[in-house]
Formats: sequence, structure tokens, C-alpha cells
Amino acid sequence: MTSTEAQPEGERPRRLQPFASFGYRNYRWLWAANVCAGAVATTQGFLIIWLFIEALDRDYNRGVIELMGALPVLLLGLFAGGLADRRDRRLLLIGSHVAVALMLLLMVILAAGGLLSFGLTLLLVSLGAAAAVFGRPVRLALIPAVVPKERILNANTLDTLGVGLGAMALIPLTLGLSRGLPIEVAFVILAAVSVLGALFLIPLRLSPRGPEQNGSAVASAHSPMVEASGGIMDGFRFLWRTVELRLLFVLLLTAMLIGPWAALHFGAAEERLDITLQQWALLSLFLGVGTIVSTIALAFVRRLPRAGTWYGALIVASALAAVGVGFSSSYGLIGLLMGLYGLALGVRGLLLVTLVQSHTPIAIMGRVMGIFVVLTAAAGLLGPPITRAGQALLQDDGWIVFSGIVLIGVVALVLAWSPKLRRMPSHPGEPVAPPAESGAG
Repeated sequence: MTSTEAQPEGERPRRLQPFASFGYRNYRWLWAANVCAGAVATTQGFLIIWLFIEALDRDYNRGVIELMGALPVLLLGLFAGGLADRRDRRLLLIGSHVAVALMLLLMVILAAGGLLSFGLTLLLVSLGAAAAVFGRPVRLALIPAVVPKERILNANTLDTLGVGLGAMALIPLTLGLSRGLPIEVAFVILAAVSVLGALFLIPLRLSPRGPEQNGSAVASAHSPMVEASGGIMDGFRFLWRTVELRLLFVLLLTAMLIGPWAALHFGAAEERLDITLQQWALLSLFLGVGTIVSTIALAFVRRLPRAGTWYGALIVASALAAVGVGFSSSYGLIGLLMGLYGLALGVRGLLLVTLVQSHTPIAIMGRVMGIFVVLTAAAGLLGPPITRAGQALLQDDGWIVFSGIVLIGVVALVLAWSPKLRRMPSHPGEPVAPPAESGAG
């Protein structure tokens, strides 16, 4: 069942419509579910730290936790993207929400019974990540299915704002409870929020995704795993043929693997400024404020004609701000530079996702988003060791300068080489009718 109601804005769209995507019924339900999922994922990371330190009386090993969380993404992300193109997306999302809730409740039961060990906690973290990964490509692929292309940027912006605000509410609530009550109560709340997200998905009305939408009129008799894995290479082939999208991924991976972002870590400023962790956290608020401000501003933007150029320029701007932070010895200047970095960061990620979504056919969207999820997870794991190796070779200041120069050089080279990427808009300029399943109303 799909909804074909008319676009709610009427024949003459208003100039500034920061909440335009909320006019689409399906988007409202998807947004509510995504807020729940994103807030749970962010808050869970903080609670795991608290669990290790307080309940398990162990040192928090960030590298091990990140590895256990990223491995399921690396192993299952492409498969999850394939399923997003071939199976009922609403059921996939509901299943992901419920599975995450079950993992959280299992952690609660084991903790309450005194059975939660270090190794078992790592296993549950990995299982929870595996449950969540089946929803990530689907969420990204669904945005272009529930709003017309000219609203994708707005929809992504509202999604990001919702997740951020949800996390800002859920983190203080659960951490506050964990200090006065058993930490199991906080995990129960997370499980309840995850289930709430599943309930929000029940009214979502989407056409089923089956093999017939990928060129076959007859349903396949193969298992879901064979079906999903069989078309994964189609996503890679599409990206290879679409030069502009391929270059966007090159810029993304270069920024994640080789960037001066180590300057934004507490350790880089601790000795130079004789600063405490609390003072650094206060300075980091400027980064968060900058991100929120630029994200809100982007909600008012209907279309960016040269979004590809903007994306590259924002990478350069954020790199310059990070280098400035690395060499600054003034609290005021660091706060200003971190605010500028936040301004660039808030727009940068939204532009990338929007460009990929608005220039990828719906039929292959899930597989492309699965590739995106896997590549970002792999780069997130490889980035820290590359940074540590560079710091050992060039020292902290040397690595900050070197990585900034390399990153800016790659961006300049890519933009100079590809005029099409420079002119790439946030969505195609020709009028695009709302999708049949947009559900306006």
C-alpha cells in the first residue's frame, strides 16, 4: 500500500521551508524511528564506557571496543545493503530495532545476575553492532524513497538534528540514572527507546522490495543471503562508472585516513596549554555549537547548484581550522577555530550523503549505501593507526602540517580534474515528481 497524496506545500512553494520534509507522512514516521535508533546508538557508547569503568572495574580500551563494534559492519554491511534493495525495508528496520533491544535486555539480565564479564561484554557489543548494521543502509536508502529529490537535503538535515537532540536528551537521563541506580536501569531505558522506534515504523507505508524490482519478474528461489550477495557487485560497478560519486568517495576516505584531526584530540593540547580534560570539554562545546548552527542553517537551503565544490571547500576549511587548533596557544583562538571547524563539519557530512542519494537510482540505493557504511567503518578503524604512525615518524606538529597539506592537495587535484564534480548540484535541476510512496499529508 502506498500513498499518492499531493505535495503538501501547494502549487507555489514558499521560499524558506526548514521543516518542509515533515509534510510527508512517511518521512515523519521514519524520522521518529531514526531519532530513536541514533540516540540509542550514541548513548550506548557512553554507557559502555561507564559499564567498563564502574561495573566491571576495568580500564576502558577504546581501540578494542571500536574494533568489536566495527567488525560486524565490515563483515555484514554489504550484505545488509543487498537486503535493503531486495527485501521489505520496513520489516528489516523493525527487525533491527527489536534485535538491538533484545541485546540490551540480555546485557541487563547478565549484569543483574553478576554474570557479565569483560569478554562477554565485548561479545554483546559486537552482537548489538551486528543487529544495528542491518538497519543502517536501509535508513540511508529510504530517505530518497519517502521525499522527492528536491527535499533530500532538507530531510537529511532534519534527521541529523533530530538524532543530535535525541542524544542530548537521552545521554544525561541515562548517565544520571546510572549514578544513582543500578546501571541496568539505563540499559532498560535504551531497550525501551529502541522498541519505541520499531513502533514508529509500523504505520510506515512502503512498497515491498523484492527480486522483481531488480529486473526479474519471477521471484527467486534462492535464500536471502544468496539473493543479497549476488547483486553486491552491481553497487561497485555503478560507483565505478559514475566518476563524480567515485571521486566523492575518494575525498571522503582521504579525509578520514589522512587528515590533521589529531589536533582536535585532548592529548594534542594537554601539554601545550597545561589544560585539564574539563577545560578541553568546555572548548569542545564550541565545536558542537558550530555543528548545530550550520546544520540548522542548512535546513533553510533548498538547493546548492555547486554542492560538489562546496563539499571539497568544506574539507579544506575544516582541515585549516584543525591545523590552526594544533598550533594555537590561546584559549580564545582555539574556541573560535573549533567553532569554525564545527560549522564546516556540520554541512560536510550532510552534503556527501545527499549527493550520493540524489544521484543514485532507487533500485540500487541500498547496495551503494552498504558500500558507504562499510568504507566509513574501515576508514574509521585504519585512521587512528595511520595517525599514530605519522606522529611517531614526524612528531605531532609535523604530522598535523603534513596531513593538512596532503588533504588540501588531494581536494584541489580532484576538483581541478573533474569539472562535473565541481558543478554537481545537491539534486538534479530538472523537476522531479514526488515518489509514489512519499506519503504527503
